[in-house]
Amino acid sequence: MKKIVIGGTHSNSGKTTITASILKALSAQGLGIAPFKAGPDYIDPMFHRFVCGKPSHNLDTFMVEPETIKYLFERNSAGSDISIVEGVMGLFDGLGSQHQGSTAYLSEILQAPVVLVLNAKGMSRSAAAMVSGYMNFEKNTRIQGVILNNVSGERHYSGLERAITENCNVRCLGYMPRNPEIEIGSRHLGLIPVEELPEFRNKLEIMGKMASDNIDLKAFLETAESFESSNIPDPGAEVQGTGDGLRIAMPMDRAFNFYYDDNLQLFKQAGVELVEFSPIEDKSLPENIDGLYLGGGFPEVFVKELNANQSMITDIRKRLKKGMPAYAECGGLMYLTKSIVNLDGSRHDVVGFFDCVSVMTKSLHRFGYVNVEFEDIEIRGHEFHHTKLEEINESEFKYLYNVSRVSADQNWRCGLSRKNVLAGYAHIHFYSNMEFFKKLIKRYRGE
Repeated sequence: MKKIVIGGTHSNSGKTTITASILKALSAQGLGIAPFKAGPDYIDPMFHRFVCGKPSHNLDTFMVEPETIKYLFERNSAGSDISIVEGVMGLFDGLGSQHQGSTAYLSEILQAPVVLVLNAKGMSRSAAAMVSGYMNFEKNTRIQGVILNNVSGERHYSGLERAITENCNVRCLGYMPRNPEIEIGSRHLGLIPVEELPEFRNKLEIMGKMASDNIDLKAFLETAESFESSNIPDPGAEVQGTGDGLRIAMPMDRAFNFYYDDNLQLFKQAGVELVEFSPIEDKSLPENIDGLYLGGGFPEVFVKELNANQSMITDIRKRLKKGMPAYAECGGLMYLTKSIVNLDGSRHDVVGFFDCVSVMTKSLHRFGYVNVEFEDIEIRGHEFHHTKLEEINESEFKYLYNVSRVSADQNWRCGLSRKNVLAGYAHIHFYSNMEFFKKLIKRYRGE
């Protein structure tokens, strides 16, 4: 097996486009690829999965401890020829001014070489200055190759390559030419999910050919380094079998699709059967289920379709009121409130289990890493939402989370609890604290 990290000089440098293009080009060569994404993002891994036909796994160095990061990386790399990790933001951008949370820090944990993506639009020799600065900023970050994005053509690339190789001890691996045909739209500071882009398959064919024509894939593979499993103990071994016999339904469609694959695998390792359903298309919940796991997504975008499916809404509300256990995050929480109010003021009723309303705002209401105190444990998570709760009737539920933002002196309550339902805005990686997962299993068992 081989490993490599693709990092960028900054957000919007072209990491996702170049990563997807390389994944496509190498897959066409018949290589088995294990894709990964640094940080908490849900959408980029969807592009990886679309290209590779297998899940992409998040590696978040704030939410998950280094040894667990290495375990998850090695487990999910098994049987592949190469593991390719797409970075997050700029190479050294992490938790505030800290190294933690950055792509560079992740590359150090994995002991993997870095290929730096630089947006070279309008640049010539200055590109060498940027590369030099990134190479010398952190001595433990090994930048072993450079790919230039938004290049106007071969002549432009030749000048960039000459300037970089003459002034920096690093190899240029090629470039991606400027091409508006492969641009992907964005939403809420992130890309639009691949499921909403029917034209992406055609774009991907173009991207793969561009990578094959303009990036030295042989050199890219040579830059990657070989590794073997270090036999790190499985952190999930302690929950093996704790969920035997449980059937938990989870929405998986256009409106709800934000799940960390490692969280899903942990459920399965515990013995839980996960049953997918669509709150948009299905008329009722699956039969013989013991609870719900409602992940995030974009329910506000598909709220008309969600509202139109009144039989599903009625079924969920009825079962939750009768005591069915449920755990919900972000979009799942929004779906369980009375209504979702969009920016145009339109109001659409949803499940109505919690007596409050989800109101969309023009800017992010909360964004960043959080520490969550729940009962007697602390867990780590990430919040990213444009909604806030209004018209709150606090007599109908309790708050079980005490939340604090890591990079600022801010504290608030969340973790709405009523009957056997727990719902919060924070996206939580279960490997951040296995005790939280154990508590969820107990709640599903009614203990």
